[in-house]
Amino acid sequence: RRLYNAFAVRPGAFVVRFVLVEEDRSAPDDDLRSPDMLFVPGKIGYAFITSKVIGILQDAVRRFPAVRWVAKMDDDSVFLVPHMIRELEGACPGATPCPLYWGCVNAERGVVNPTGKWSAADWISHSKLDRYPPYMFGAGYVLSGDVAAQLVAMHGLGLVMHRIEDATMAVWLLPFEKVRRVSRCSKFVNVWARGGPIGKHNAKDMCEGRAVVTHKVFENEMNGNFGSNLTKCAREFDGRLSEQVLANIRSNTGTGRRSDINGAFFS
Repeated sequence: RRLYNAFAVRPGAFVVRFVLVEEDRSAPDDDLRSPDMLFVPGKIGYAFITSKVIGILQDAVRRFPAVRWVAKMDDDSVFLVPHMIRELEGACPGATPCPLYWGCVNAERGVVNPTGKWSAADWISHSKLDRYPPYMFGAGYVLSGDVAAQLVAMHGLGLVMHRIEDATMAVWLLPFEKVRRVSRCSKFVNVWARGGPIGKHNAKDMCEGRAVVTHKVFENEMNGNFGSNLTKCAREFDGRLSEQVLANIRSNTGTGRRSDINGAFFS
């Protein structure tokens, strides 16, 4: 939270929220009372992340009815908002409206595990299939506001809540033929897949736009050298590109009132 609050918040343009379930509210932690915290219905645990995502979408479309994008990030993912905005603007050049599902696709579709931590026996029972449809990895994906609103409406009619959250999102979107599915895996970095630990080059790659989302960043790294380097170069970068991005956003959507918020990002 300290890292994001250093450079990610732009009132009237986009907001960042850190999401817990209601069961977490009773913890004796003053940080839980901060305005950037969001509590949604649900239970603590991996098996309940899908219902947490629905809570995120419900809150976003309720608070910001005209929101352009809603992003979900893992709590060990880091992204620079201006670069993210530029990516999303580029995903739909000249297209209004543009139903969008953006991220890094699991092109191999993923074999469904019937047992263990990643068990999805419910998916097998429901679909009779042993693979998921192509889905954007849960490290970070974005929905356009209109798609988020449609999913919230569908939830009221009874969306099936599968255990694997990111694959479930792709299942929900199967009927959405007009949704533009944009995979930008080249803009995602999984630190530990590249041998970890994180280095100075990771912050530089993000600041210079070579990476938009960096995944598997530990808390001590966010609060340590990586966070410091990212904050410093992000502020330098902010003065050059962020104002251009924000000017473009304001010209596209007008006033910047709460109802006109462009991006709501949730971790």
